[in-house]
Amino acid sequence: MTNYPFLVYLLEPGKFLTKTIRFVPISEKSSDRSGITVRCRISPYDDLGELLPEVRSLIRNVGHEEFIKTGLLVCAVYGADDCDYIAPNGTPYPSNDPPRLGRNLFDEGETAETEEDLSDLCPIGAVISLADAQIKRKNETVH
Repeated sequence: MTNYPFLVYLLEPGKFLTKTIRFVPISEKSSDRSGITVRCRISPYDDLGELLPEVRSLIRNVGHEEFIKTGLLVCAVYGADDCDYIAPNGTPYPSNDPPRLGRNLFDEGETAETEEDLSDLCPIGAVISLADAQIKRKNETVH
């Protein structure tokens, strides 16, 4: 996932759920897209493209509200090496080490090809095609 910012929820050790955070003009009508929508009167970014401190504070507050609502630990991720782990009492713990959610296979470069029959490595019924996987994809992703 490369669209920042987003919230990461710890479901259980090694399993995460993500919710994207979208910024839209205050005049934009409601949307049926999943994730969290924040309506803004001004740009949430400064001249250097960084989130304004007030916006980061708002995202931390949303993360704490999500913890209260769900009981799941939450991390607000602002960039590849910029996040706040939100403690149950709402205290943010800044870190440069966000949760690692796995590799994006679409960014791995060239595809490996093989002539081997690999069907015996995967039990029948466990294979899912890339097309099926893309159809099932949502903005809230379990990793």
